[in-house]
Amino acid sequence: MLFFDSVELEAPLTRHGRALNPHQAATIDRQLAKIRRRIHAAWRGPQDDGRLLIVSGHVLRANALLRRFHWRSLGAAAYLGHPCRRFAFTPRRHLRISSRTARVFAAMAGTLCADPVTGLVFRVRFHNQFPVRFGWGILGDFRGIRGAFSLQRLDGRWTWGRTVVHLQGRELWLNKSGTLVKRYRLSREPRLATPLQRRVRP
Repeated sequence: MLFFDSVELEAPLTRHGRALNPHQAATIDRQLAKIRRRIHAAWRGPQDDGRLLIVSGHVLRANALLRRFHWRSLGAAAYLGHPCRRFAFTPRRHLRISSRTARVFAAMAGTLCADPVTGLVFRVRFHNQFPVRFGWGILGDFRGIRGAFSLQRLDGRWTWGRTVVHLQGRELWLNKSGTLVKRYRLSREPRLATPLQRRVRP
């Protein structure tokens, strides 16, 4: 995990258990540079601390993402010994769909655990309520999408720990069914911004 203007970025270190080769690493560097430019364009100052998210390479504001769902409190709980509150979410219907990412969000439901004071999101579990189709199902048709992501505590701060996504479906004629697992650690690269706690506030 890298941090740029308090926004968490993913920088792969390995693929299929092997270290990236120079060509793959250069490709990742170009992708990160593009995302950093997008963050810089969206950044309005300290008031955006913890309010910008990267989803599929796009910069989203947390409040815009939260407004895509109905929320219901499930009461108090704990995550790794830390007090939290649990919420259930379901998609709001009849919202404008302007991208593939928005189409996926429009089908997602699940639960979320967050710090009751800071709004820091500790864990999210999600699943699709109905199939996700692109281009009337010609470009893609996913019958099953489910997974979770969770934080870990490192060096006295919370950061991403693990992401698991299970897919059942296809893109064009390619079978995309399978499971994606990502594990994260903090970057020690001095050229990057100092890590900050991730706070998601409505």
